Amino acid sequence: MAIQYSKQIIHVCPQCGNTVGRESAKFCRICGHKLPVLYGLPQGTRIGNYVVERFLGSGGIGAVYLSHHRLLKQSVALKIHDYFPSDKYVSWAFLRSSNYLSQLDHPNIVHLYDYGLQDEKAYQAIEYING
Repeated sequence: MAIQYSKQIIHVCPQCGNTVGRESAKFCRICGHKLPVLYGLPQGTRIGNYVVERFLGSGGIGAVYLSHHRLLKQSVALKIHDYFPSDKYVSWAFLRSSNYLSQLDHPNIVHLYDYGLQDEKAYQAIEYING
């Protein structure tokens, strides 16, 4: 179950009733029960110069959406970092990894097109590879 307060989605653990403040939480930190994955960026949401088309997946630090640049019509995988800026160490590591990725050029590594901040969340626009 999820409750929306203003713009933030709060999970409520169905097993113990604990509220979990992070929308990307996967497990209740009290009882360990697996929580449903809820990512609330609907189609058409604008993040920087990108427009969200659909949810692709989630990982340890956030979610990835198929998106397109609103002017260039280029498809990208938009990776949204959920812990920025509340965890300074993790946000610094995300920025550092973005800098490293932006300097790499190899056929087996996706290209980083953009990095930015919006609504207290960091994002990376990276090369989208279908499949």
